[in-house]
Amino acid sequence: MTAHRGGTPRAVSAVDDLFPPQTIVDQRYIILERMSRGGVGDVYRASHLHMGRTVALKVLRDTDPHIGDDVRRRFVGEAQIIAQLDHPNIVRVHDMGFAGSSLRPYIVMELLEGHDAARELEVGGPMAPWRAIPLWVELLSAVAEVHDQGFVHKDLKPSNLFLLRPTSRVERLVLLDFGVARRTLDTGHITRAGHFVGTCQYLAPEYIREQVVSPAFDVYQMGLSLVEMMTGRPVVEAIDVDSCLLKHCNGQLSIPDWLNEGALGELLRRALAVDPSARWEDGRAFRDALAGWCGSEEGRKVLQRREGVTGRAGAGARRTPVVPHRLTAAAAGRLEEPARAVEGLERPPSTVGADFDALFLAATQATLRRAYEDAVELFEACEALRPGDVRVSYNLGRLGQHRSTSE
Repeated sequence: MTAHRGGTPRAVSAVDDLFPPQTIVDQRYIILERMSRGGVGDVYRASHLHMGRTVALKVLRDTDPHIGDDVRRRFVGEAQIIAQLDHPNIVRVHDMGFAGSSLRPYIVMELLEGHDAARELEVGGPMAPWRAIPLWVELLSAVAEVHDQGFVHKDLKPSNLFLLRPTSRVERLVLLDFGVARRTLDTGHITRAGHFVGTCQYLAPEYIREQVVSPAFDVYQMGLSLVEMMTGRPVVEAIDVDSCLLKHCNGQLSIPDWLNEGALGELLRRALAVDPSARWEDGRAFRDALAGWCGSEEGRKVLQRREGVTGRAGAGARRTPVVPHRLTAAAAGRLEEPARAVEGLERPPSTVGADFDALFLAATQATLRRAYEDAVELFEACEALRPGDVRVSYNLGRLGQHRSTSE
């Protein structure tokens, strides 16, 4: 691997954490800039040296001590899965390979113009139903393609749904990140009890209880994400992982009354049923039901109302109680003392700039494995990314108490 600056090549170490601009990867791609840094990989804007096509190049940070063989297999498997899918609402993979003497894997994907749905919520707030629901019907066609080819995505959430050309007449959502996807009949990757792969706010009850994975898992996540896009709040919120998982298992979902009524409410409740056998069986069934609602009298009235229906609950609207983002002063005081017990620990350098969700998941898994020292370091890295996040403070407090009682 070589890099060019001002026409003069220089060697780039295979253990470099980042590819600087003008790096030549695998003698085929030249790095233009880094676009994002995720939990296990960096994504770059790059150009094919011979074809001139601009692409997104995703590289595994295999020098990260938290990245093992399992993560490497999932990274490579992501490209192999997407290559078998062909749908305009699924990101396309052009190439994959291994760069440098360490054979660091990389995936070359189409370069998309826009941002993910989580960013859309941050910037523009909740989507009005007339905008969100038609996008979801199209996106569910892509989920149907995933299921038809024998896969379950298993990580459907706003940050993995890319909004292409936002607010334009041709905007659409595109499925990203198949890193934890699984074949529906694959029994070779059974997750051991208590060890979850995914974001706790979007895990299906049957996966939490028995690690069962089926197309109904994706239906549940698509239902959660659709409600979140129209309300601006996650359907399941909790200040600690255990409470979050219990809410899924007990069906304690926060859906505003204005969205929980009528035929649409029934449709969403079926998608979010605790019992997977009570849900729409796969993406195609969910899409057909939602498309059917769009053509109904109720659906036509909602979709034709371009004013006054913003996705935000009105000032006097009734809403199922939601755990607030910030603690009361009394609750914050209860967490303050145990949190001090874990102050001053050095954050792992490999986690600097990493994706918050990925770090939070790794910290949660470390807690479940009782690897408390690792959990503290990872939660502190989360705290550096999102100072004041109540879930992080709570978990650091719990870990601080555990350390003080065990010493």
